[in-house]
Amino acid sequence: LNLETGQTITSTGCRFEDPNFRDVMVGPNTDSVPTIISFINYNNTNPGTRDEEPAWSADPAVSQVIWAGTMQMYDTNDPSDNVVRGDQDRPFLRLKFKPSGPPGSQHDEGILQSLVILLTTGLSITDSDVTAVKIYRDDGNDVFEPVTDTLVSSGTDVFNELTADVTLTTPQTITATFWVAYDISFTAGTGATKIGARVVTATVIAPHTLDSTNFPFGSAYKAIFAAQYRIDGQIKLERDAAYIGDDIYNLTGKDQTRIGNTADGQLLSYYIRIENDGTSNDLFTVTGTGGNANWTI
Repeated sequence: LNLETGQTITSTGCRFEDPNFRDVMVGPNTDSVPTIISFINYNNTNPGTRDEEPAWSADPAVSQVIWAGTMQMYDTNDPSDNVVRGDQDRPFLRLKFKPSGPPGSQHDEGILQSLVILLTTGLSITDSDVTAVKIYRDDGNDVFEPVTDTLVSSGTDVFNELTADVTLTTPQTITATFWVAYDISFTAGTGATKIGARVVTATVIAPHTLDSTNFPFGSAYKAIFAAQYRIDGQIKLERDAAYIGDDIYNLTGKDQTRIGNTADGQLLSYYIRIENDGTSNDLFTVTGTGGNANWTI
């Protein structure tokens, strides 16, 4: 039975005059709206009332209530640091979803499919100031860590007229926490330029829905600065033709880590290159310790 319009569940649940079918709603009834109901068949010839215990048939049909009540986004947790040219995986929004309906119902398993992100600005901004828009699924600690969090979008989505329609590479269970992050161009405008992120809408797989009254919402504006001091570390193995890590700035080693294997007694050498990508002169000192007695720096 498909309801033409979703109906609010009352405290008395639902009752049907057909003696062969009956469905009793359970759980919170104040903010949940069923859109699809299939009924359990039982062999009691008296439809009875809600309080009566029916005699169930030996082979009942499957009972299923798919909840499509209000599902809200909340807790944007806007990071407050300013933005620097060349920043990569710079988080702007943390997204959480709050489903309604009985705990353990199919509503709790709503699936997020896509987000429409607006590149917001207090002053001048262009599409090219952001080179990539990314969606990460948090690993459960509510801390943005692109090395351990999972990238669930392509990582290559860009803005077109300040709007990016980001489809997840694999639809994600709605109860996870998600992050919206940008890669900032090395030539992004600075000073007067202000940048932010706003979620215009989101798509979940039917029959679940999101409460449209919660959209749009977004971060505060951030100023973009050129980096006065910026060290660019690069690394390679002796046998490699080129260094990796050029113009990649993070403290996690993401996309600038080189791993090699060596046999007992065989020499394996790593080389590093340090560049000054800041706007001021700088002095670099490289120090380190070997991971064990077999390594020297």
